[in-house]
Amino acid sequence: MVHMTQADENDELCLWVLHSGCDSGTTFGRANGVHSVIRRYGIDMQVEQTSREWCILGNGTSPFSAKGDSGAVVADFNGRIGGMITGGSAPPGGDKFDTTYATPFWWLLKRIQQKGNFPNATLNVQV
Repeated sequence: MVHMTQADENDELCLWVLHSGCDSGTTFGRANGVHSVIRRYGIDMQVEQTSREWCILGNGTSPFSAKGDSGAVVADFNGRIGGMITGGSAPPGGDKFDTTYATPFWWLLKRIQQKGNFPNATLNVQV
């Protein structure tokens, strides 16, 4: 899902994605190829947790997600799973996120296989 061949309303390359969240329902948004590395530090300033997050913006007229959508799967229009919503950022006092963050599925699957009791976990869906 890293090859962006679609364009938004400003003719900028993006990947159109969708999700169906508990709060916002089914929405469409624009994902880019940028992933942020997120590190959470403890009191002793040692890294306690590291994750990757994928930025997804609304479709230009409405936000991509809202409070209560965490855990929803993000997919492209071909049905390929790209990630899982983990949070977002809203203007002060707002509950609709203008920026949504999703953990890429490849990053999640790798950790599920390594750290869990599921070394053979896969998402080999046949349609």
